Parts: sequence; structure tokens; C-alpha cells
Amino acid sequence: MRSGMDPRVLANIFHTSTAQSAICDKWNPVPGLCPEAPASHGYQAGFKVQLMKKDFGLAVDTAERVGARLALGKVGLEVYEKTSDDPE
Repeated sequence: MRSGMDPRVLANIFHTSTAQSAICDKWNPVPGLCPEAPASHGYQAGFKVQLMKKDFGLAVDTAERVGARLALGKVGLEVYEKTSDDPE
């Protein structure tokens, strides 16, 4: 969007390409593109960051226990931990 791309055009490109997914089609993070998405409602009543932190933490813990290498596991988990502690 900063480069001037219309977010609706980009969403349409994603929908008709290999980037098509439920996230792009139903939960797009750009306000106004998907009327029912949390982004279109001020992010109220969306999937809570605390729940995502829990799920991400379980995935990182499991990967560590079985010796699987996650390139962004701990870094990603840190983002959810910091975000879940942010009062805003």
C-alpha cells in the first residue's frame, strides 16, 4: 500500500493466484476489505493474541522436544509475548 498499490487490487490478485487463502479472502488485515474480518471492526472480537501466543508456544516447545529446527520459532514467539503484554 505504501508503494501505491490499491489494497483491493492486491487482494484480488492474491485471490486469483497461488496466494489465495482463507486469510486473504475472509480475514484480510486491511480494514474494509473483508466486512466480517476483525480489521474491519477495530480488531475487536478477533482471535486473541494471548491464544495465539499459547498455540505458538506449544508449537515451539514441541519442536524443541523433538529436535526440529524452527527458523523463526523463538523470534515469532517473542513477538506474540511482547504483543500480549502490550495494554493497547
